[in-house]
Amino acid sequence: MTKVSGDGFSVKTEALRSDATKWDEKSSALREGRTSVPEYPCGMPPLGGEVVQKAIAQMNVFLQYCQQGEEAFTRTAESLRRAASDYEKHEKEVF
Repeated sequence: MTKVSGDGFSVKTEALRSDATKWDEKSSALREGRTSVPEYPCGMPPLGGEVVQKAIAQMNVFLQYCQQGEEAFTRTAESLRRAASDYEKHEKEVF
């Protein structure tokens, strides 16, 4: 495990990368769930039933939130990996 340290402060860069992998896994789980939902869960477009249309509208809002979460989790993973690399590249400057 890479450990960047100095002045009593240390950063375990492999721990950052390990955490990034966990964020990626959660992002993938959201993506798999989101993409597994059919466009028309009942097998066909709603024919005008108000309840069905509202249910599908709510489902679509939920799927948008899933996509936003997926994107945020991916950005978090990328940020953790960048931070680990930056600590390693600039160890002398940081400490």
